[in-house]
Amino acid sequence: MYEAWRNAAVPVTISALSAATARVASHCKECLMAVGVFFDGFSSTAEMLEVCCEAEMAGASSLWFAQHMGYREAVVSATAAASVTQRVTLVPVAISPYL
Repeated sequence: MYEAWRNAAVPVTISALSAATARVASHCKECLMAVGVFFDGFSSTAEMLEVCCEAEMAGASSLWFAQHMGYREAVVSATAAASVTQRVTLVPVAISPYL
């Protein structure tokens, strides 16, 4: 593909390259590795929500939330993340039945 546009008589525009990149990305979507982000519950809620937004914009497919005794609850953190994200999968983990 690179050779075709490098040798073209008419210069290729950035939008044409972006469209070609989008076609290649959609064709290879099943080839890409899914990446998730793990939150351990020790950061502030504001920082966690900011990172959730940034992770989604960067292409993360899932956000994982752990629960520790005396710190943020995984379900509450996942619910807060749901309010600022649209496409990622939210996964609360390590939930204690004794809390």
